Amino acid sequence: MSGIPPICTLPGRMIGDPFDSHDAAMSLPENEALVLCRTPFQAVILREVLKQERPAVRDLVYLTHDDATEDRHYFLELAACARAAQYLYVPSQRFDILTHIYAWRQLSQQFKLASYSQVYAASLNSLVFRKLLAHHPAAKLVSFDDGAANIVPNSMYLNDRPGPRARIYEASFRIPSLRKIRDRSVLHYSVYPGFDNVMAPTPTRHISLFPDDVAVDRSQASVRVLIGQPFHEYLPQPRVAELRAWLATKEIDYYVTHPREKCPLLPQVPILAKAGRVAEEAILSFGSTRPLTMYGGFSSVMLNIPNSLVEKIMVLPKDAPGLTDYEILALKAGCRIIRLPD
Repeated sequence: MSGIPPICTLPGRMIGDPFDSHDAAMSLPENEALVLCRTPFQAVILREVLKQERPAVRDLVYLTHDDATEDRHYFLELAACARAAQYLYVPSQRFDILTHIYAWRQLSQQFKLASYSQVYAASLNSLVFRKLLAHHPAAKLVSFDDGAANIVPNSMYLNDRPGPRARIYEASFRIPSLRKIRDRSVLHYSVYPGFDNVMAPTPTRHISLFPDDVAVDRSQASVRVLIGQPFHEYLPQPRVAELRAWLATKEIDYYVTHPREKCPLLPQVPILAKAGRVAEEAILSFGSTRPLTMYGGFSSVMLNIPNSLVEKIMVLPKDAPGLTDYEILALKAGCRIIRLPD
């Protein structure tokens, strides 16, 4: 892709140049924030969080391993209001530790040496972000949801007993444990009201990302949308074939591709043009009062869109054992679950 260099400079200080000794010692504004983001959906949440928090000055680090069109779209949106911003694209290496080392080395010194009164972050498991937080021990941490990972009972953010490799990583990077970072949050923003959040008992404010009061004309035929996923990553080939055959009978109008999806499950269905936006915003931007029906597997998109606007049908293998934690969440979010083969 083109259009954004690895280090993006905006009006103000050149990002690639570290502070000199005089700059490093300067007293910075009280309401100066470091904003950390890793995914397009996090960026959508951040947009609302920053509207409420209104830091006077903000610096932005956007770390991605995918470099998707959506990453670049939301980086530019967030960077437009930043004093300084870095788009840090680090492809995943064969050995995971190398990914973290390379990312830390490529991170501009400005973000390591500056003094911040606040840090906004969701991916508290990120070694790079945790090391940045360790560099700013006096900064107030304001956390926000990292998608559905914040409400699943077996979330990675609840892993207070890391395995040997994670402990080696933490020792090598000289960073606090995930629990210590999680406990450091003084305020958490969530987009999932009514769900238990892994950040409890941190004080939580709920924010709404998508309007749920749009008038829908139920007399019109429904627009049918399929949420793509890398189905081959978690389903055996026979189950993928069953899912494809079943969905082919549903006269899907639009296919919403997933960034990691190598080939659409239904290549004959028109691809929904997202224009760099997350699936939720693209689906809700039809600008029509026609009702929507959304099909998909277990995807955070199925949880994020208000069920007052969309009929959500989650399709899962029939031989999956019982109701999993994910299915319980889906039912609570208003999804209808269908087992295949039916």
